[in-house]
Amino acid sequence: MKMLVTNCRFFLLILTVLLTPLVLVGCGESEENQPETATVKVEILSSPNPLTVVESVVENNPNGPICKAGDILQSGENCFYPGTDIEMSVLDDGTLKILNMFLNTRQIHFENTSINGTPITLIAQRHNDNSWKIEKIGDAGNVGKLELLVSDDFIWDPDGSPTHNTEDIFSITEDFEQTFPLDSNAPRLSVKLINKTPYTLSIRLTILLDDESEHDESENEFTPGSAMSYSFKQE
Repeated sequence: MKMLVTNCRFFLLILTVLLTPLVLVGCGESEENQPETATVKVEILSSPNPLTVVESVVENNPNGPICKAGDILQSGENCFYPGTDIEMSVLDDGTLKILNMFLNTRQIHFENTSINGTPITLIAQRHNDNSWKIEKIGDAGNVGKLELLVSDDFIWDPDGSPTHNTEDIFSITEDFEQTFPLDSNAPRLSVKLINKTPYTLSIRLTILLDDESEHDESENEFTPGSAMSYSFKQE
C-alpha cells in the first residue's frame, strides 16, 4: 500500500513538472496576441469626378470681376463665381440669376451643393433696394473632401458610440492608407469617415490589425453628410 501511494505521488510530481511549461505558455498568450498596429485604408471606388478638379476652372475671368464675400451687387451688375466662368447677375427687378436659375427670393443658402454638376457654396441676402450682399462664397476648385477621424483615446457613451478625447484628422481626396501604433497594454481604436463632398460616392473602409483583416465595409450609396465608423477597445 505504501509503495502504491509513493508511486501515485511520484506520478503526480512528474505530471506537474511536465504541465507547468504548458500552463506558463498559456498564461502569456493573451499578452502576446494583443495587436500592436492598426492599418486604416479608405478606397474611393467611384465618384463623379476627381474630387479636386472642375473642368471650368479659370484663374482670372476676362469677362468681369470675380465674386467675393462682402460684395454687394446692384441691379444690372454681375460677377463670376470663383474658379469658374459662371456668371452671377442681378436683374432690374432684383432677381438673382446664376446657372440658368432665376432666384426671386430674400435669401439663398447653398453650401457644398452640386448644381448642374458644379459644386457651389453661396450664401447671399437680398436688401430692400433689390441689391444682393454675398455673405459667403466658395471656390469651385474645392468640392469638399472626405474627413477621416482616428483616435486611440476615447470613451464609450451610454448609447455605445465613442467620444474622442483626442484625434487625428485627415482630409481625403484620394485613396488613403496609414498604419497607427496601438497601446500594448490596452489596444483601442476608433475610426470615423464623414462624406463632406456634395456627391454620393462608393467607398470601402478596411481596418487591419497586425496586417490581418479586422473590419471590411463597403458603401455604394455614401451620401453627403453620412458617416462610416468602427471602434474596438481591449482592456
